[in-house]
Amino acid sequence: MNEAALAGDFDEARFLAQLVVGKAAAASLMDVAKTAERVVCRLGPLGADPFGGYGEAMFALACALDHLGFDPI
Repeated sequence: MNEAALAGDFDEARFLAQLVVGKAAAASLMDVAKTAERVVCRLGPLGADPFGGYGEAMFALACALDHLGFDPI
């Protein structure tokens, strides 16, 4: 998700953020799901430029995943 955003592919970042929301909710990790939903909201609708603060939201999600001991691939 972060790599996609850095590459300017915000639609891919949106897709991946939605995936995190779904997987976190399915795993009952509601704090992570809520943090990922904030990323989705900051990235905005498909095809549009993201809203301000999306980087901060992505960083907060990375921190939440790090707190769980998630090891990114």
